[in-house]
Amino acid sequence: MNRFSRCVVLSLISCLPLVACGGDSETATQADQPARATSSVEATIDPCAILTAYLVKNTFNVGDAELSFRPGSSKANPSCVASWPVPSAEEVQAEADQAMKDYMMAKVAGEKDLGPMPVPHLQHEVRLTFAGKEFKDAAAAQAGYDALMVTLKEGVTAEAEYQGTKGKHTFKVEYDHEVEGVGESAAWAPKLRQLSFVSGRQILHLHVDLGDPAENERMAVKAAKSICSVL
Repeated sequence: MNRFSRCVVLSLISCLPLVACGGDSETATQADQPARATSSVEATIDPCAILTAYLVKNTFNVGDAELSFRPGSSKANPSCVASWPVPSAEEVQAEADQAMKDYMMAKVAGEKDLGPMPVPHLQHEVRLTFAGKEFKDAAAAQAGYDALMVTLKEGVTAEAEYQGTKGKHTFKVEYDHEVEGVGESAAWAPKLRQLSFVSGRQILHLHVDLGDPAENERMAVKAAKSICSVL
């Protein structure tokens, strides 16, 4: 799945009543201490009160890198994105520029099966999304999660626009396997770099992009366990 397709899938998912990965807005100020989510069914949880600087720094290898946060734009399915630059970003960019030149030269030369165009990984990113408000109880949350997994696996059909052209497309979220030890139920979608899970009365999605597929899943599981502990 290329970068455009992945973004479209996330946008389409955000239209569903139980799941979203909202867009970006202004940078949000973060407290350096963990916060506990409200237990009220009527209240909307602020994901930036859960995905704190304290949690991110103590889960990921951020080091001295500048950590920034931005909330998502969806009120129905709130999200929060934490990001920080990769070490030696200038060297990574230089290597990416050379890889891009090599790719274009190979394409001009008529080589086939080149795969997707190389894209430099300059920012690590973690996105936490709450799928709507809390359910009335854990059983209802589990039922909602089960139904959502079926919907996403079968595919979401919607109209998408790219470079001024609109058309209906069906996008499926491919969950590679279930993950043990995270909340009540959890599943990993490698192409979206997303861990979907249910914890207590809430369905959540955690997108982790560290540039390495195996590390994405490993750290998503680690972060999700920390998130479950403060819900």
